[in-house]
Amino acid sequence: MWNLGVEISHELDNGWTLAQGFRYEKFDWDYTGTSVQGFEPVINPDGTFNRTTIDQSEESETISLDTRLSGELTTGQAVHRLLFGLDVQKYDARDFTIFGSAPAFDLRDPQYDSDAVTLNGFRGGRDVTFRQIGLYVQDEVEWGNWRGTLGLRHDRAEQDGLAYGQDSSFDDSQTTGRVGLSYIMDNGLMPYLSYATSFEPLPGSDVTGNALEPTEGKQWEAGLKYSPSAFEGLFTLALYDLRQTNLTRPVSEVINGETRSGLRQIGEVRSRGVELSGLASLTEAWDVQASYSYNDTEQQEGANEGNALPNAPRHLASLWVMRDFGNGLQAGGGIRHVGERFGDDANADELDSVTLVDLAARWERENVEATLNVSNLTDEAYVASCSAFGCFYGEGRTLSARVAYKW
Repeated sequence: MWNLGVEISHELDNGWTLAQGFRYEKFDWDYTGTSVQGFEPVINPDGTFNRTTIDQSEESETISLDTRLSGELTTGQAVHRLLFGLDVQKYDARDFTIFGSAPAFDLRDPQYDSDAVTLNGFRGGRDVTFRQIGLYVQDEVEWGNWRGTLGLRHDRAEQDGLAYGQDSSFDDSQTTGRVGLSYIMDNGLMPYLSYATSFEPLPGSDVTGNALEPTEGKQWEAGLKYSPSAFEGLFTLALYDLRQTNLTRPVSEVINGETRSGLRQIGEVRSRGVELSGLASLTEAWDVQASYSYNDTEQQEGANEGNALPNAPRHLASLWVMRDFGNGLQAGGGIRHVGERFGDDANADELDSVTLVDLAARWERENVEATLNVSNLTDEAYVASCSAFGCFYGEGRTLSARVAYKW
């Protein structure tokens, strides 16, 4: 896999700015692997467990181009910060998958023999081309203490090709928008209200070969922001209600007597809750950042109507403290808490909550900048998420370092 990105901009004589971003990405891989067989794996009487295998090759190519024109206009007492844009994307994908079986595996006497794999199950692939073009405009208005945002976007998307022997072509278009209004009070409070709709065309097909329907959403949000005068800081409170349709889920299903893995779209889902966050510079040397969110999710259609969404914790919290030593060195640490959540759509498997510790340091001197980050300091072992293909552990203790020179 490799990608190339270029971003250019030019300031025009009238004060407006013309910018363009280009990105090319190519992905090419061949994969063969085994996994525990069955949706509810069972250990055999002799201590072994049965396995299934998959052999997959995939190749994709993505080209995207985004052109933007931005500038400022004044009409009476109102200041308008305008943005006009056009983005184009093309995505080509070709893949082929074969399922099979592998000998039973004994943890007490493991035998790794790739020649024993038998590829005798379902086989199929896809060859599709996806194109999307979007035209958008945004106006950020400042009028006295009032702040407003109005945005509109129109998308046109189409797909051609075959997936698992079926025509997966579609042609769709949609206009979406968002509107927001806020008022800055003299005491530092700023109440706000916003509403937005979304439209996301999905390239590819579901597990049966049918073209994926676009994901659509709508969200209400109301909140309060506070910027104190006694010290530098920002505190926010947000209440939201988000509804989406045609979300995709990875599945493994038996279709026409054969096991297939792929995507399946579910009906409407709802997510609503509250978010709290605070950022404060207590002194010139100490910064503190904290956040908490409560998220209540529900599948409102489909076979699992009334259940919570998988891998969506109700409680998330974090706390981060940073110290500036005044000599170019900054260091700090914090904790992240992920609450209990379900690992499947049926809510049959519950994942435990976990609290992780992270550290970070940054040093800067003239043109040199160095950073050091340690995540999951205590090397906590935990299950991060699950899908129809199994569950996955979160990353253990990870150390990363970076040195940069600026000129």
